[in-house]
Amino acid sequence: MYFDDPDCPVESGSFMVGQKLLAVCVLEKGKTEAEAYLPENDGGWFYGGRCYRGGQTVTLRILPQEESAFFVRSGSVICTDEAPYAEGAEERLVFTVYPPENGSFTDSFF
Repeated sequence: MYFDDPDCPVESGSFMVGQKLLAVCVLEKGKTEAEAYLPENDGGWFYGGRCYRGGQTVTLRILPQEESAFFVRSGSVICTDEAPYAEGAEERLVFTVYPPENGSFTDSFF
């Protein structure tokens, strides 16, 4: 995960996807909670519309309808295609901003 964070557990059910996303693995059917360590960073981690401070372990309530549980690092912009999945469908790109607690930031794409 974050090798420069000495508090980051060696064995974890979470992993980084690039530098912006922290995926939380839920492998047991029917499981309703999962723990995740959030590495230290400059502004926190977003999940479920809330910002969590880094450097702590949090417990997530996992809802059955969720496709996946992941945190987004503050200071990120994530682009998703919200169009229906079908051949020939036009893209509908949505850029979601996850601002840092204080200050400004820059991000890049492509």
